[in-house]
Formats: sequence, structure tokens, C-alpha cells
Amino acid sequence: MSVQGDNTDKKIKFAATFGDEINMGREFVASPKNMQTYHYHDGCEIYYLYSGDRYYFIKDRTYHIKSGEFVLIKPYDIHATANFEKHSYDRMLLNFKTNYPMNLSDGTENADPLEFFNKDIRTISLEPADREFAEMLLGRMFDAYRSDSPTKKAYLRVGLTQLLLFLRERGIYSDEESEYINSTHKMVSEITAYINKNYYEDITLASISGRFYISSWYFSKTFKKTTGTSFTEYLNNVRVKEARKLLDKSDMSIADVSEAVGFNSNTHFDRVFKNVTGKSPMAYKKATK
Repeated sequence: MSVQGDNTDKKIKFAATFGDEINMGREFVASPKNMQTYHYHDGCEIYYLYSGDRYYFIKDRTYHIKSGEFVLIKPYDIHATANFEKHSYDRMLLNFKTNYPMNLSDGTENADPLEFFNKDIRTISLEPADREFAEMLLGRMFDAYRSDSPTKKAYLRVGLTQLLLFLRERGIYSDEESEYINSTHKMVSEITAYINKNYYEDITLASISGRFYISSWYFSKTFKKTTGTSFTEYLNNVRVKEARKLLDKSDMSIADVSEAVGFNSNTHFDRVFKNVTGKSPMAYKKATK
């Protein structure tokens, strides 16, 4: 079963930074809705599905998410959701930075709240009784998030720590990758994984087609149908994502960054970077220093 994209071209974009706050949002959708943009953040995301079914594309895999499951998104992982057969769903989103203060009391030094993110665990489910507790905790956090209480920040910080530690203690998960949805998703996942590991090389539609022994036409059509975005757009945005990391964390020149992430033209790099982020590489670099 393939994930169908909608009729509009989807754009991968960098979502706004979260600052030092926790961001939350709950949404109930009764009619078909695909996320219009593939995007990524500079912080962590927790997605919880109260009811319904969704497909969730993360970096290089598509996951079938069912009610009662949590999805964990690491910083800079490209992701989006898409319709399953059942269109209605109810979900909660929670975003935060990895350096968000989650101080633990003495004696719990080994209880890392971010353990799941560090281990690349994508989905977590709970037993019914534990699910009830997690939903209560999310509900109380959301009430606090929408309030003007002077203790709002402290309550959210404690709530997030409690949620992550509860999932660590009671969550059902596997360190191994889940099964592919079908052979088409397996092929696209292998190709996107290759792109994410080798983005700095001279990757083209022809080179991918040759490496994976498929026709360029079939690959281009299948990639767009499965992921909702074109091969070129996905490749460019993976490169821009990696370029942002270098601009954030190093003193490399714009030209060196362009070459390091696989662009063979500074002009092309500048144009693509600005299209994705809304700023030129130079303007972005100045804004982050």
C-alpha cells in the first residue's frame, strides 16, 4: 500500500526555531488532510496520536502510526504525515530544544530523559492503563501551555521530564527497524538513506537510477508518489539542512560549505539555500553569529 501525495507540490522547509520554550498544539481532523510541507526543526518533536491512523515519513522511512502511539523526531530530521484509509485523526504535537532544562534530582543521573532520541527510536506504544496516564499528563501540560499562570514554564518543564521518563520506563519499543510497508517503500527508503549518507557526492537522477537498477522515469514517478516531493527537491533540501549545521557550528566560508555539501556552483547553492530558508547563506550566517 503506497502513501498517496495530494495534487499540490510539497515543499520541504525549515520550520521556525522554538527558542527556549516548549511548544504544543492539538488538532482534530475529520476529513482527508496531508501535511502540505515536509519540514524539519532545530529541536525535538513528540507526536502523539489519540485516535485514527497516519503514515509518517521520517528522514528515509515511512511508518504506519496507530492510535496510542508516540512518534519521536530528532533535530534536523525531515518529516511529514499523510493520510491512511481512515481520514479522521486526533493528535498532539510537542516541540522542545535538546538543551531545554530537565534537571533531575540526585540519584537519577543514569535516567536520561532524551534516551529515546539518542538511540534513534522512532515509535513508542503503551499498554492501555499506561496510555491513560500519558494522555492525562499531556492534557495537563496542554492546559498549562494555554494558561497565563506564573508557574507555566516550571510546570511544562517538570511535565516534559515526567513524560519522557515515563515513556522510558513503560514504553514498548524496539531498537530494530520496523518492517517496510511494501516493496516500493523499501526501495524508496533505501534510496533516501543513500542520499542522507552521501549527499556531498555528485548525485544525479541518472546516477541513482544506475546504482539501484531502475529507470529514471520510474524512479522519479515512484519517489514523488511515495514521498510527496521530487527527488531533486529532496536532495537539495538534505544538502541545505547539512549546510545549515556547518554554518551554525563552524567558521567555514560560504564557498567551502557549498562544496562540502555537494553543490558544484556557489550561485546554485545560494539560490537553493535562499529558496529553502528564505535567506542567502551569508545573511543566514550573519544572523546566527
